[in-house]
Amino acid sequence: MLKSLQLQLDATFGTAVEAHHLTMKSLIVMKNGNNQHYERAQSEAILQEFDGLLAFINLLDVKSTDKCIIPFKIIKSDIHLIHLLKSTGSILIKDLQGNKTYTINPLRGRYIYLPAGLYELHIPKGQSHLSNLYFRCKIFRDGNERPFHFLHPLIEAHRSQIIYSCVSIDFEVGTRTRAHIKHLVNNLKKGKLENEEHIFTAVKELIRLSSEKIFNEYERVDGHEKTALALHDSIRTYCELEGHSFTLTKLAEDFGANFRNLNKIHFKYFNKTMQQYKNEVILKQATDLILAGNPSSNVSDTCNFKHRETFNHFFYRHTGMSPTEYFKTQGK
Repeated sequence: MLKSLQLQLDATFGTAVEAHHLTMKSLIVMKNGNNQHYERAQSEAILQEFDGLLAFINLLDVKSTDKCIIPFKIIKSDIHLIHLLKSTGSILIKDLQGNKTYTINPLRGRYIYLPAGLYELHIPKGQSHLSNLYFRCKIFRDGNERPFHFLHPLIEAHRSQIIYSCVSIDFEVGTRTRAHIKHLVNNLKKGKLENEEHIFTAVKELIRLSSEKIFNEYERVDGHEKTALALHDSIRTYCELEGHSFTLTKLAEDFGANFRNLNKIHFKYFNKTMQQYKNEVILKQATDLILAGNPSSNVSDTCNFKHRETFNHFFYRHTGMSPTEYFKTQGK
């Protein structure tokens, strides 16, 4: 598989060194991987990589005497499954072109759709150990992605090659997750046909396990509140990807539930309907663009309104002003 994630560890830790220069040990050792070791001023990093036909697997271990920033480049859009297996604090992934920041807390995981571009990985002081794998999204076909509603916006973004990054809700990384990752990387074999079957099976199991974790945390336990949070997150993500053209009925398909019931759950916990929240998100996008000096025609297109007149009517209905009037009064 094409290596689409390029971590620029030398920018932070200098030239790669021999393994014996390091005092830190990898949390999980990858069998038959390609290893790189870095050391600078008592800060250390170990990168283990394996290039499979169906997935590219990374393990990154960092020990730093202070917070550090690792620049990285994405050369091809992919969905990344990131687990923060151990850390003294949260890591941040900064999308430099989209001006977005995503947080992953210790012992938590997330799926992130990353289009081509420049990014930064912010690591806290101390030791951090994370795994990342990205896989061929063609494994989702013929509707087999239907049970994984938390992945639908990301899969759709990848299929449409959206230029904006987006993220799933997060989930717990526990003993079983670490065991699955360890099993995956401990049984990698170069030049063996059965290796691809092993990787494919492991990727499927990790996706199913994350789905189980999300179900238990967001639906089974205090189900309605967790469902409301997941709805809130999905509406925001779809609005960022599709703008005003996003239809809320898509959520009923994603969640496999009656739309009216979902709307009641959302209203109970947020005191607003899903349509009201969608309007709120779109309006925030529009006002930010207007205050940045964009003409209303560009704002209408960016927010994906079908007609400029529809956008102007929407904006006036929610602000009591035209876009021009809003800029004159609020842009000072």
